Amino acid sequence: MAEVFKRLPLNESGRDIVVGDIHGAFSSLEQELERVDFDPAVDRLICVGDLVDRGAESGNVIHWLVEPWFHSVLGNHDASLILSESRFPEWLQNHSRVCLGEHLCHEHNWFRALSDLHQDAVLDALARLPLAIEIPTREGLVGVVHASVPPGLDWPGLVTHICASSLSLCDMLPLLWDREAGSRGMPVADVGPPVPGDPQSVGGVSHVIHGHTITYDRTVWRLGNRVTIETGGWLAAARPDFEARLSWPAHWTLVDARYPDQPL
Repeated sequence: MAEVFKRLPLNESGRDIVVGDIHGAFSSLEQELERVDFDPAVDRLICVGDLVDRGAESGNVIHWLVEPWFHSVLGNHDASLILSESRFPEWLQNHSRVCLGEHLCHEHNWFRALSDLHQDAVLDALARLPLAIEIPTREGLVGVVHASVPPGLDWPGLVTHICASSLSLCDMLPLLWDREAGSRGMPVADVGPPVPGDPQSVGGVSHVIHGHTITYDRTVWRLGNRVTIETGGWLAAARPDFEARLSWPAHWTLVDARYPDQPL
């Protein structure tokens, strides 16, 4: 059964590696996993969402989501696709279409080229993704949300918020679309460790890891204990024309969940 919140068990044998947006660049990501000696027998890979759109391999998402070592939260592009096809997740009991238009983007041409069976499989797989993942580590509890934790919520409050039967499409907007952490943060090289009691931090958790917003200088950014690791790894494979015009080279960033401000 699909759940809006996923709590992973402690990984006692290997690493929990977190990666930014994938956007259908799965072959490119596989090469990066080889670089860090990812071992699916003991390691887990957790994605911050946006598994599809832009990249030519978006349809391959169904093959990744059946792997027991791969986990992901829902991203805004993933949500846009399922909502545009009226495939509401099981956990979304409030089906009011207020705010539906604010969730939709128009980058799903690849989806139209799939067979009907393939389309159904993709929609089913994406509709099962949670809005938040919790990773217990020996260095503390780590949360994963695509874009942001809504203002005023600590981590337990977020879990209560998204698990409520009243959760609506409007409530989902900040988790999927907000850019505060990625635009107001600073490169981790320019800031010290999180300060206890920092009002910009999310309480009840050591760190929260986000994607969604490509950081300006393609390094990991931090706002309080919120860490943005989206550095555009998918761009070279999916949009080489755009990547070539960037002032800073795009690349994959993978982090160990225990130390999310230290790229592998």
